[in-house]
Amino acid sequence: MTNIVTIQNVRGYVDREEVAWLNAEDVARGLGWTQIKNGVEYIRWETINAYLAEFNFPKKVGKNDFIPENMFYRLVWKSRDEKALNFQAMVADEILPVIRKTGSYSIKTNYNPYTPAANAVKDVQILTNQIQELFAVQRGIAISQAIDIASEMHNAPLQSLKQLLPPAEHNTGFMNPTQIGEKLGGIKSQIVNQMLKDLDFQYKEGKSWRTTHKGSAYGEELPYTRNGHSGYQIRWNENILNVLRGDKNG
Repeated sequence: MTNIVTIQNVRGYVDREEVAWLNAEDVARGLGWTQIKNGVEYIRWETINAYLAEFNFPKKVGKNDFIPENMFYRLVWKSRDEKALNFQAMVADEILPVIRKTGSYSIKTNYNPYTPAANAVKDVQILTNQIQELFAVQRGIAISQAIDIASEMHNAPLQSLKQLLPPAEHNTGFMNPTQIGEKLGGIKSQIVNQMLKDLDFQYKEGKSWRTTHKGSAYGEELPYTRNGHSGYQIRWNENILNVLRGDKNG
């Protein structure tokens, strides 16, 4: 039997394979998939079940059913408003750690330590396709982001898989900030990056520069691997030189 716990009004438990499950009704309410009729709150089961079917979940769910953690994160992608993101953060940071600690399966038998990692790798492929479809990025970038998400979803050490990503192509005619600076008369790369930022062509996310919508007309994010580390970097086309020359002289 399972030990179901309730944290922040969300019920959950951990099964014999150490997979966390969350109550479908609590998830739907947290993601805002409810409606009020005559003063009564109803769960929009048709919405959640339609998404679960899209994810190939094997059955429809209702009031007393539970869904695995990986399905919860996929459902969050379908409801990316502020409420859903706040709920996701609460589940990831507060609820799931407690459920894993206190809501474990009472009898652990036939535990396969490779199951979480196998499920995580499987989700990398699914998430990669979804990220590419939603954000129209290169597959290498989508894979890198999918690895990060799947690692967090399953608490599985997948980061080493980024070393398998193909390196970025550097001989495409695209330039990095150092090369741009050289063509502009020896400007330091830090200054070039600031100029691109001031033009709203890029912004800083962690330690990486990311292109804005405006910047995507001049640059492209490419995946790279170097010394065991993977990520992405912006490569700018020749047209950026004219823009920066005008900004520099103006």
